[in-house]
Amino acid sequence: MIPVMKKLYSNGNKIIVVIDKANYDEVFVEKYLNECNAEVILCNTFQNGEISEELKNIIDAKIQEYDINLIHVSAADILIVKTMDYIAGRVPLSCSNNAKMSCGEGICGACTARFKGHKVKRLCKLQTDPEFIFEGRRFI
Repeated sequence: MIPVMKKLYSNGNKIIVVIDKANYDEVFVEKYLNECNAEVILCNTFQNGEISEELKNIIDAKIQEYDINLIHVSAADILIVKTMDYIAGRVPLSCSNNAKMSCGEGICGACTARFKGHKVKRLCKLQTDPEFIFEGRRFI
C-alpha cells in the first residue's frame, strides 16, 4: 500500500485511504498517511463473507464526491475480489499481488494458484488486470 500511495501522491493525486478498524489500538502506517496528506476513513470492511454496507456506502459516496480515476486495494484476495465485483468497472481498479514467492525467479512453483478447469497460474511476477488474476480463482 505504501509504495503505491507514495507514487500516486507524488503525481499530484488526492489520497483517500479506507482502513479496517479491526482490533488494533493504532494505525501502524499513520506516519506515511500523514506524509501523503491522506484522508483516512476507519470502517468495518468485511462482514459475513462480503464487503460491508459501510464500505459500499463509502465507495459510492467518494465516487460521487470526487472524480475518482483509480481504486487500489491492498488487502486479502477475497476482499479484493468482492470490491472488484462491487465496483463492477465503474472505476479502474488495481490491487496488491498477494502471491507468495520463494525462489525469486518464478520457477519453483511456490507462487502458483489453482483455477477452475485444473488451470495453474504463476503469480509471483504477474502484472495484469485484477480481473484476469481472480477469474475462476478457487477460494477456501
